Amino acid sequence: MPQRDTARTLRGLIDVTRLARAGGSLPERLGSLAQTIGDSLGYETVAITLYRPAWDDFRVTAVSGREQARETLSVSRGRTTTTGRCSTTASSVAAPT
Repeated sequence: MPQRDTARTLRGLIDVTRLARAGGSLPERLGSLAQTIGDSLGYETVAITLYRPAWDDFRVTAVSGREQARETLSVSRGRTTTTGRCSTTASSVAAPT
């Protein structure tokens, strides 16, 4: 991870807390959270995955970053295994060469 300004990182974490409690639709809030996490911590791509107990799977609900990453991760779903770990079933993500 690149070197980050401590004050900027702390402001980002405060923004994350604020956004998590903000009004608006869940997809909008999750998208804003992904963007803020990426900006404040220096990640190029951030994906937020939610567990859906009714289907016993995980679904990527928000992605920020490069278009290719957003397209690839937006279709990802995973099922829990007997050990409780998530396994991706839709696709895998590879870094560009």
